[in-house]
Amino acid sequence: MQARQLSARKRKRKPRTTNSQHGFPLAPNLLEQDFTADAPNTKWVSDVRP
Repeated sequence: MQARQLSARKRKRKPRTTNSQHGFPLAPNLLEQDFTADAPNTKWVSDVRP
C-alpha cells in the first residue's frame, strides 16, 4: 500500500443529535399521559419525526 501510496478509508461517524445537557427550558407535560378528552377539539397531540 505504501508503494502505491494507498491508505485505508476512515469511517464517518454518525452525527450526535441528542444533547440532554442543554440549558434550554423544557415544555411542561400538561396532559400527564392522559389522552382522553371530555369534548371534541380540546386536546391535540402530534408526533415529531426527523
